[in-house]
Amino acid sequence: MTRRRPPIPAALTAAMICGIPGLVGACGTGGGSAACGPVVREQLDPQSFIHLVDPVDVDYVTDPPTSGPHVAGVQVTGTSDTPLPPAMQVSLLEQGMVLLQHRDLVPDEMAELESLAGPDVVVAPNPDLAASVVATAWLTKQTCDAVDAETLATFVADHVAPDRAPHGDAASPDG
Repeated sequence: MTRRRPPIPAALTAAMICGIPGLVGACGTGGGSAACGPVVREQLDPQSFIHLVDPVDVDYVTDPPTSGPHVAGVQVTGTSDTPLPPAMQVSLLEQGMVLLQHRDLVPDEMAELESLAGPDVVVAPNPDLAASVVATAWLTKQTCDAVDAETLATFVADHVAPDRAPHGDAASPDG
């Protein structure tokens, strides 16, 4: 039986973390664009060290998650035609990959977003997103109301880190 904890509202979490002196620099400091908000640093889910056998229904600190319980060793690259369960999303992020999730895009936007896919960048649908595109990396997120390939390419370049696991120093800006 999995114990569920009530989710912490994102606004409250951000207020708690960003309101602590010395941590303000970690909150929403990355440049945004007309289509995309700033890059936001999120808190580490204390359950990030838990490896799951199956991508079961688990509550995460953030949505979509940027850390938390995950299935070990997920192998997904390029584009996916189906949504990825949160436990699989976190596994990819733990491996140093970037995940570009989307919903309700027209074909031209899909082609532009899929052009960013590669061995360390996964593009996947997610019908539950609050925005059209959400880029995630370990402890980091950027939300976009439309595809902005230049801004998303910058997010990818700044956050792809397949040569190191984030657990070594999960609180550091480099993950």
